Amino acid sequence: GAFLGPYLYGLYSTRVSVVSVWVSFVFGVGTMLLNMFFRSSFPIWLQSPINCGGFVMLASLALVPLVSLITKPPEKQYVNGVFACYDRRVTVTVTDSIGNQQQTDD
Repeated sequence: GAFLGPYLYGLYSTRVSVVSVWVSFVFGVGTMLLNMFFRSSFPIWLQSPINCGGFVMLASLALVPLVSLITKPPEKQYVNGVFACYDRRVTVTVTDSIGNQQQTDD
């Protein structure tokens, strides 16, 4: 659950900061460890590991953009290099259901 937010936002946003990923990781893992060892201290709806894991996943979706807004974004040159793979055109051969090969430019 700690990586849901960083993963999803990291795929589509160029603004996700390293600090926000670490905050999400520490919050998620820390919350789950506390839940394992001090379960009775949590609210009744978070005492179940499944509910707590779901909560951590949802929290990571909120934490990553909020922390990214108040921290330094990654360098533009680095981000452009990472996202450059989306600019490549790839041509593949497709085989239809009866075994005939077709060329596609998608």
